[in-house]
Parts: sequence; C-alpha cells; structure tokens
Amino acid sequence: MNISSLLRPLSALLLAGLAGLAAVPAAAASSYSESYNQAYGPGYALPFPGCCTWGPNTIGWYWTPGQSFSLTGIETILVNVLNGVNDDFDLTVSLYTDRPAVGGSVLASATFNPGSFYAADPSWHGNAFASPVDVSAGTQYFVGFSGWDKSQVAGARGGINWVVQPDFPDGLPPGVQFLSQAYIGDDFANGIGSASTTTAAPVIKFVGVIGAVPEPASWLLFGAGAVSLGALKRRRRLLRE
Repeated sequence: MNISSLLRPLSALLLAGLAGLAAVPAAAASSYSESYNQAYGPGYALPFPGCCTWGPNTIGWYWTPGQSFSLTGIETILVNVLNGVNDDFDLTVSLYTDRPAVGGSVLASATFNPGSFYAADPSWHGNAFASPVDVSAGTQYFVGFSGWDKSQVAGARGGINWVVQPDFPDGLPPGVQFLSQAYIGDDFANGIGSASTTTAAPVIKFVGVIGAVPEPASWLLFGAGAVSLGALKRRRRLLRE
C-alpha cells in the first residue's frame, strides 16, 4: 500500500482530534472551598473595645492555598458585640499579593453588608469578586478586611471574625486552625500578637471552582492521530533512504 494513502486518513484523525479539543464540551468545573474554624465560630470580644479590639479599621492575615483554583470570593462569620443590631455598615475584603505596607498590590475586592448577622444563628457573609482570581497552591497571599470603624460607634453593633480565648477557659479547642499573626492599621502595617494568639485564628472561607479540563476522549483521539502520523512519517523517511 502507498504510504501517502495511509497518511491521508491519519492526518484526518489528527485533525479530528484537534477539532475535538475545541468542540467537545469541557468537563464541568467543580465547586471548591477552604474554610478555617467553621466548627467553632467567632467568640465575644468583650469588654468592648477592651481586650480584643484590632485597631480602628482593619485586620488581615496571610493565606497559602492548599489547591490551585479559581477564587470567586472570600466569606466570614461574625459575632455581635454590644446590644442591638447595626444593619447598615459595609465591610470590604481584599486579596493582595502581599500586605500593602510592604508593596503588595490588590488582586480583587468585594464589599458586603453584614448587618443581618446575630450570634444565635451565625452564617457566612461575603460577596463575589467582580472577576475570579486564579490562585496557586503553595503561593502566599494576603487577605485584609476593612470597614470595622463604621460599626465601632456608640450604640452600634460591631463584630469580630475570629475565635476568642475568653470563650474557651480551658484553652482553644482542638482543631482550631491558625493562618498567621494578624496585621492591622493603615495598609496592614502593624503586626499584633503571634501565630499562637486568637487573632490568628479567623473564621473565614475561600470559595471558588476548580477549572474545567478537556474531555479525556478528545485528548486520546488527538494523541492517537499524532503518534500514528509520526510513525508513518518516520517509515516513509527510512524507505526513501
């Protein structure tokens, strides 16, 4: 049989594989999240402002993803401080390459109103980023919350979003996860405490999706065509020699 007559159908197979990679629907993306301390919820930081006030406006932590994924938002659980409910203050959560104080730049931000939270029925609060951010496993990022000053006024109700030592007189319960020491102040310039303090144990969740990949059948079709075509080309070259 003529080698060229064999190359034609194999070339068609290769092209079919390429078309399959483009045309066959990708495997469905799957939801993914990494959460910290959800089982415990935040404690009460009393007296107010007292023991556990984090500064006038900000608190943030370093975070290293355990999985590469597309981050769509960051959520937190809050606990009430003082009496009554302040249902009209906004928090902004931002993801940075590093703390702004040391030159980090913002990758994404989202603002949400947490006014509906209350201690008897804690729930996650947050908002989606305008655009997802691809984060890489093993890469360190910085997560900062700002806007607490809007709730820290007389008669208002604030909140904290980390596990608090006074709520656990025998020490923090097993399983509490620490991120890093907390950073507060302008551009998150000031570190407070250390990795052993309660402020390093936020109640926080990173939500997103693990990206879609081409169907295995498309890759198999493309690979079969490529391997067979390469083998026949080598055979034709040997016959010429």
